[in-house]
Amino acid sequence: TLDATGNYTLTPEEIDNSTVVDCGAAFEWSLDNTTFSCTDLGANTVTLTATVTNGGAQYSAPATVTVIDNSVQALAQDIVVQLDASGNATISASDINNGSTDNCSSAGELVLSLDKTSFTCADLGVNTVSLTVEDVQGNTASATASVTIEDSIDPVAVAQEISVQIGENGSVTVTPASLDDGSTDNCSEGLTYSLDQTTFSCADVGVNTVTFTASDASGNESSVSVAITVQDVTSPTAIAKNIVVYLDDNGSATITPASVNNNSYDNCTQAANLILDIDKSVFTCEDISDLSKSSDNG
Repeated sequence: TLDATGNYTLTPEEIDNSTVVDCGAAFEWSLDNTTFSCTDLGANTVTLTATVTNGGAQYSAPATVTVIDNSVQALAQDIVVQLDASGNATISASDINNGSTDNCSSAGELVLSLDKTSFTCADLGVNTVSLTVEDVQGNTASATASVTIEDSIDPVAVAQEISVQIGENGSVTVTPASLDDGSTDNCSEGLTYSLDQTTFSCADVGVNTVTFTASDASGNESSVSVAITVQDVTSPTAIAKNIVVYLDDNGSATITPASVNNNSYDNCTQAANLILDIDKSVFTCEDISDLSKSSDNG
């Protein structure tokens, strides 16, 4: 078997098969070929010769040396890959190869392959791939590497203007998703939305400009400005109370709206600032109630 450099040195002892010479005379071994390389792959015929030390007599025999190559080295490197605008990425075996070598094949003759070459948003993070290297003799070796998939593309934030109404408690809360108008991203799954202001009160009645932000799972984000119109459509609650008034010497009495107000209220206007009105404020003898007349007639 050839070594990692594609060479092998053969010794006579490896070929000898218990050779003996007459009378047990001393002898020395020799081979006509002791060095083998990638060019010798397969069966090679060598001649083993025993030379008697005293007298120089020689005895030779042929032998077959089969040269084998079963060595190839796979070397892999970790890489970082960015997803494209469609949320995909493709790599090749050469991207992972880190100088794989073989003792009998040039780098260009090696066949490289990967167990996974295509990646999507579902593969964000670290992925382990296996690089396989095959030489011209069919020998294979494998090595693993980490492929880190990243998404660095910002979403496209699209927002719509909305109108909201203040509630009876004097406030309203807006959900960011209610302003989304078709925001997109190459990795749309996990897209989230946020606003720089979500709660509005009576002080915000009218048009308010807020910032709408779309963020993806990789932390990429983009923002747009959008208008939220805050409205107060809740009518005040009018509460009245019964009162008794007395006519003056001229047979007349005048009352004010405040006279019959019994803590009327509104969600956005303080009680002191409510505008009160009554449909009748002046009373005369004609308005005396039956109860009052009975009392006067005693």
